[in-house]
Amino acid sequence: MYIYKTIVLMLSAITLLTACETTSYVQHYKQEAPRTYAETDNVYLFNYQNIDIDEIYEMFYYDYLIIGRTSFNGPYQNPLLTRDFAKEIGSDVFLTTYQFDKNKTYFSNWVLPTVNTTNISGSNGFSATATSYGTTVVSSAHEVTLYNQDALFLKKMNTEPDFWERSASYYPETSASPYTANWVSNDYNLTVYESNGLIVGIANDVSSAVRAPFVLLNLKVPKPKWNKGDIKLVFDFKSSKGVFLLDDKTPTPAKFKINRFNHLEVTTLTAYEKVSFEKSISQ
Repeated sequence: MYIYKTIVLMLSAITLLTACETTSYVQHYKQEAPRTYAETDNVYLFNYQNIDIDEIYEMFYYDYLIIGRTSFNGPYQNPLLTRDFAKEIGSDVFLTTYQFDKNKTYFSNWVLPTVNTTNISGSNGFSATATSYGTTVVSSAHEVTLYNQDALFLKKMNTEPDFWERSASYYPETSASPYTANWVSNDYNLTVYESNGLIVGIANDVSSAVRAPFVLLNLKVPKPKWNKGDIKLVFDFKSSKGVFLLDDKTPTPAKFKINRFNHLEVTTLTAYEKVSFEKSISQ
C-alpha cells in the first residue's frame, strides 16, 4: 500500500508540473511575419481534424497574414490553453489542425524506498526490532496516442467580411435553381437560392444554430455569433463543392448534392460527417 500511494503521489506531481509548463504550441513557435504586432483583445480559434493546415488556410484564410506557425508531434494538446499567447502576438485568428499518427507504449521504472522491520527475541525475555531501509524498482507501462499538430497565428489585413461574418446581402439572389427552396431539419431552417453560379443557404432560425459556450478549465471560448440571415453554406453549382459553417461558425470544406430521397445532403470533408435537409412542407 505504501508503494502504491507513493506512485500515485509522484504521478500527480508530474501531471501538475506538466499542466504548468508552456504548451508545445508556444515551445515550437516560429515567427514568419517581418515584424511584431500589438496584442489583440480577442482571437477566434478554429480547430480542424484530418486536413493539411496549409490547404485549409488557402481555402478560407488566404487573405490573412501568417504571423507565425507551430508544428509538433505528441499527445493531443488542447489549443485553448494557447489562446493567451495567440492574443499576445497580435493574432485575430488562431488556426489549428491535428491528425492521428500512432499509439506508442512507454515503459517507466520507478525507484521507490522500502522499509523492512525484523523482530528479534532471545533468552530471558529479550526482544527488539531491527529496521532496514532500501529501495526497489517498480516498472509500469502506459500507452500514449500521438498526433501531428499544426497551428497558424493569423492577422486580418483588410476589411473584407470573413465567411463567418457574411449575410444574405453579400450574395444577392440572381436566378432560380434546383436547390432554390426552404430546407429544414431538426436543427436548422435555411433559405437556399442561387447567386451568380453559387448556391447559398442562409439561416432563418437563429436559435437552432446557437450553442452554449464550451468550457474547459473555466475558459470560455468566444465564437462568432449567429444572426438571422447569416450564411450557413455556399457552394459552386457546377462542382457541388464549397463551405459549410458548423454550429460554432467554423468554415469547413464540404460536398453538396440532392440525394435519391430529394434531400439536400452535406458531407463535410474534415470530420467526414453528413447533414441532410428536406424541403419545407409548406412548399
